[in-house]
Amino acid sequence: MIIFYIYFILSLLLTYFISSNTLKFANKINLIDNPKNSKNKIHNITTPKIGGIMILILILNYLLYDLSLGKVKNSDIIMFLFFFIFFFIGLLDDYLNITPLKRIILYSLSIYIFSKINNDLLVTSFYSETFNIKISFNKLSLCFSIFCIITLLNALNMFDGLNGSLIIYSSCVLVILFLITLNPFIFVVIISLMICLYLNLKNKTFLGNNGSSLLGSILAYLIIDTSKSFEFYMSAEHILIIFLLPSMDLIRLFVVRIFNKKNPFYGDLNHFHHIVMFKYKNTIWIFSLIIFIFLSYGLSIVIEPIIVLIVSSTLYFALIYKNKNLIN
Repeated sequence: MIIFYIYFILSLLLTYFISSNTLKFANKINLIDNPKNSKNKIHNITTPKIGGIMILILILNYLLYDLSLGKVKNSDIIMFLFFFIFFFIGLLDDYLNITPLKRIILYSLSIYIFSKINNDLLVTSFYSETFNIKISFNKLSLCFSIFCIITLLNALNMFDGLNGSLIIYSSCVLVILFLITLNPFIFVVIISLMICLYLNLKNKTFLGNNGSSLLGSILAYLIIDTSKSFEFYMSAEHILIIFLLPSMDLIRLFVVRIFNKKNPFYGDLNHFHHIVMFKYKNTIWIFSLIIFIFLSYGLSIVIEPIIVLIVSSTLYFALIYKNKNLIN
């Protein structure tokens, strides 16, 4: 336990050192977000994009702690490499601004390779609480897994447009997963996100594509793992409820952009969080987000999750319709 505290304190100190010199550090590695480079930026100061690096430091130190105790399994190393590869793809995107198609190809290849090394990454089936059936995908498992993970990654990346949005959303999901599994790794990730949140709300750092890609891979891995061991708490309906907001926003934006003959992968200011930001204060948005996630998931355990899903979807579209004058 003493070794754990040493590793944990050292990793926190290292993270604090980087965070205290974020702009200097980000300038050195040329990882900054300049609002002048895009008309879709809503901030007006140059900001470091090193959120993923800080999260990765704490995860690595947790792995080193387990290694010092001889607790590290092959699956733990594969898990970390899975996270690192997705972080690296996001980092490439931050540096080179790679096209969405190339990014999807890189993600797909990564999922394919890791699924061959460890098939625990595959979505082999899902349980529907509403219909009380378990559907197996068999030979379609790989295709379905690639589709689900890439959809989640894109949805979360598009949700990361307002300070605190993705970090808070991911933290709430991780708290739910921690309460279900009591996995200490999840607790470490939550701590790292709290550090990022503090810096993000002070405009000292952004997650960047490296951070959103890393977070997406962590959530995808943990959701797949939890759904296999705790079907009652993580059925197909529960997963849809947890990721309802980013998923619905992804679908709506894609449909609207295609209808307007625009590239569905290129950004605008019509995201749900932008609409809320134009109408309400950021603090109201943050608290509403927290209440929505915990309340919707909590209700789905007590009552039929399909009812919660329908009501939540209706509320989403009602808010969009009410504020349609704010949509470009």
